[in-house]
Amino acid sequence: MRLTTAFQLHRALLCHDTALLYSGSFHDDHTAGLIALGESITSGQGVRPAARGRLAFIMVEAYQNILRHRAPMPYALDRNQGRSMFMLTCGSYGQRVLTSNPVHKDRSTVLRDLLERLKGMDSGSLKEHFLSMLQREHDGKRRGAGLGLIEMARRSGSELGYELKGLGTDFDLFILAVSMGERGQQTLFTEAGLVHGTVVQQDILLLYTGDQPPSVQEALLQVVEEDLDDRRSPGTIRGKAFLAANAALGAESSRAFIALVREGEHVGLLVGAEMPSERADALVASTAHLRSLDRSEIDRRYRQALLRPGIGTEGPDLLELARLSVEPLEAAAIPQTDRPGSFVVLHAVM
Repeated sequence: MRLTTAFQLHRALLCHDTALLYSGSFHDDHTAGLIALGESITSGQGVRPAARGRLAFIMVEAYQNILRHRAPMPYALDRNQGRSMFMLTCGSYGQRVLTSNPVHKDRSTVLRDLLERLKGMDSGSLKEHFLSMLQREHDGKRRGAGLGLIEMARRSGSELGYELKGLGTDFDLFILAVSMGERGQQTLFTEAGLVHGTVVQQDILLLYTGDQPPSVQEALLQVVEEDLDDRRSPGTIRGKAFLAANAALGAESSRAFIALVREGEHVGLLVGAEMPSERADALVASTAHLRSLDRSEIDRRYRQALLRPGIGTEGPDLLELARLSVEPLEAAAIPQTDRPGSFVVLHAVM
């Protein structure tokens, strides 16, 4: 991902107080980390415990819906137009969960019929419909998506939005939007299409933008280390790089931008933050200087920075990030015309 693309995404998502996007490996083990992250985000935004509980249920159900019902696809489609995605956004409009996953054409008909029947139902009608379907499925067969969709509609207090986009002759991309608050459905799906296209084009595994208090940073760290893919050993390196980049930027004290993207056999980490222009320019200059040094000199300066804090201009966090990256560290400072200071983004490759 280009550094200017990170800035464009940062700008595009400013309409949300917080945005979390996940498109890595979808496994049951990963549910807890994502839910913990969602809980950390909403608890810091004044969302009442009852509403947080309803949102947690919706997040779990929406994520599990991807796990249980996404159709196996050819590799080329699965990584591109048929890519699964989970997104949570929060703002003055409330909270919203948006997901996408591929389904077989015959499943599309069932989903469409069910979701159309749910339109206009109030909480009581939804509960009765849920109990009726539960009774019909009491024969012990595998649970279908219907029960979860009904409960998401009931607990959100709003109609479920959906779209089905064709993926050739055998599959559709099922996009589901669950809102806890008011927001136009057309706006939702316009944004969903743009976001999904960006995820495919940039091969985004994880994206977060918003405030980053300690609870959110801790939950993000778990996702960065453990939940992106099935390779455990690189996760520790990603976690160290994530912490070093945040410390170098001071991103916990301002609106943060974090993205992890596939870059060939590696994962690119981009961490950005808004800061005064003078400090931004100094950080970019330090990064440019590091690019001129070989690895042995970077290692020497890192050891010196640990033993004699305050010596040198780079600081131990930026030096550690440079050591962990398999490619030369990149940085850019982009002035903001309508917001104070500059947006700085660091790019490392793990």
